[in-house]
Amino acid sequence: MTSVWESFSGFNSSGARIEWRIETTGDKAVPFAAIHRRSISNPDDENKPTEVLLVAKVGQMDARDGCTVGLVLATGNPAANDQARKLADDKARTFACGKDRHTVIGNVPAFGRVDN
Repeated sequence: MTSVWESFSGFNSSGARIEWRIETTGDKAVPFAAIHRRSISNPDDENKPTEVLLVAKVGQMDARDGCTVGLVLATGNPAANDQARKLADDKARTFACGKDRHTVIGNVPAFGRVDN
């Protein structure tokens, strides 16, 4: 069995926080998306990484797929958090992993599927 995952092509690391987007129905709260910051190395200047907010669909009990919905350039973009939240709220619930193409806002480093 081949496992497939998504990542930036450059060395990258995760920020310390994650923001959950949650839908509440009655007393039940279910996360439908997560937003987390990635720091991607810059081969031209190792002291200036590129920051990107990654918006991910959270897999659900009835449909276990989870995947990247979009990428938002955070470096130099004061609207990045709001853009990532809007992307999560507008697209994550209905995003078809493996079928729909993720959205990219800004000039983010190379990102794609990796087959092991």
